[in-house]
Amino acid sequence: MKKNIILVFLSCLILGCTNLDETLYSQINSDEFYKTEDDIVRAMGPIYATFREILDWHSLWDAEATGDISIIPTRTGGAWYDEGIFQRLHLHTWMIGDSQFDRWWSILYTGVNNCNRVLYQMGQSNIELKNKDAMIAEIKLVRALWYYYLFEYFGNVPIVDKYDVPNGWLPETASRKEVFDFIEKELLDNIDKVSDDKNASYGKMNKWSGKMLLARLYLNAEATVGVNKYTSAINLCDDIIHSGKYSLLPVFEDNFVPNNENSNENIFAFPMDNTQGFGMYVFCEMTFLNGQNRRWDAISFGGHNGVCVLHSFIDSFDPDDKRMEGSFLHGLQTDPRGNVLTANENGVQVPFSYRKVVSSLTDAQILDGYRNGKYLPKMNQIGASCDNDFQCMRYAEVLFTKAECILRSGGSLDEAADLVNQVRARAFNEAHLVTGAELAATIEVNNVPVRFGRMLQEWGWEFAIENLRKMQLIRFDNNYTKGSWPFHEASNSDHLNLFPIPNPQLVANPNLKQNPGYAN
Repeated sequence: MKKNIILVFLSCLILGCTNLDETLYSQINSDEFYKTEDDIVRAMGPIYATFREILDWHSLWDAEATGDISIIPTRTGGAWYDEGIFQRLHLHTWMIGDSQFDRWWSILYTGVNNCNRVLYQMGQSNIELKNKDAMIAEIKLVRALWYYYLFEYFGNVPIVDKYDVPNGWLPETASRKEVFDFIEKELLDNIDKVSDDKNASYGKMNKWSGKMLLARLYLNAEATVGVNKYTSAINLCDDIIHSGKYSLLPVFEDNFVPNNENSNENIFAFPMDNTQGFGMYVFCEMTFLNGQNRRWDAISFGGHNGVCVLHSFIDSFDPDDKRMEGSFLHGLQTDPRGNVLTANENGVQVPFSYRKVVSSLTDAQILDGYRNGKYLPKMNQIGASCDNDFQCMRYAEVLFTKAECILRSGGSLDEAADLVNQVRARAFNEAHLVTGAELAATIEVNNVPVRFGRMLQEWGWEFAIENLRKMQLIRFDNNYTKGSWPFHEASNSDHLNLFPIPNPQLVANPNLKQNPGYAN
């Protein structure tokens, strides 16, 4: 028997098509479904593989450059102008037609569709699956993570939880609260059905990464859907802490080194591999490093010199904080033998030294701005792919999440400070303790008063360049739209907390509704 699966909407969703006269079909023969459980396990690969695209060219990580840490300036000569998209992201003047958003949408719904496809294939297969319930639960946890990104970036999106949709079906936009409820239910229903063995499930969603995702959803619940879930988030963090399965690494930088898959701080990662060509070339090197930075022997590629760090954020660091050194490349760059490198800047050979100050959003010099120093390639690496696994969730986030939830729920300030100080301890040679009163105070961040502002700063210092900043800024008195930083003035326009529904998707599906504040 053959069964035809009509994917008119999903094909447009994934490919961003705008030709409404075109009908695309996908045909699966039920007699060719997988024969063994190992076949199903292999079929689950794509539900994870697409996570790597989050770090790819013009991908979701670019949203990090809308905040107060990262910036993608146009360089002298016009490099990184890219039709002005990166300037608009920094200025919060993006447009619904910007291709960036359609690419993000397509990546996220590709992830959702992969999960739906494997769930459908499992349902149609006649083989006996010993671990069927656990496998289904794992796929639903992964789908919940894909939907969490949709919830965070676009907010009001269709909930598509089936692969075999009827011919011509076009789903309607669900409210952000409905998407929140869907993610919450998926997590609550499936967390206890998956493995709690972190070693046997590396790079896969398990019980603990499911709990961390739910804690992240709850931490942001008041800022996103107006629901207080801080006590529930604290309980989830306690579950992870009391499991004894995770701990902070003694050295901060070791979270990001090549072959970091054995990190005991790592709760969920996107696995990368140099020999298999799965590395973070774009994220690690191409977007951050200058192509003339030959500090690693035998690397057969060069950076494209785009993303850098705002000097205002660098200035916020305590000068004794070792995370500044461990997070950013700055100053004179040397080769492996200690020789100072040189660079051609404006036709003149100068010492290769990354400057702190970014001089312009529209005409920055090639050496302006400190660079990402996390996820550096290994010495003598051949080729563009890296062996550094991207840390999507790590144990430090558990401690910070619990600390912030304690602050927001009126709990013990001393307990909140103790959790933050556990993370700070490895960042200083001598004790630099923060007090509960300091965490609870209203202080100025990005030129406006922010309640619990020191906690916001702590998040930035620990998790810079880890794709968490936008939501952090929104959560703290909406510093995302009320704050100002170099080349960015406050808009005070809360609708900018969500990106627009991409224009090609609105054309392809008239049932979609544009997010409030954006004209169609």
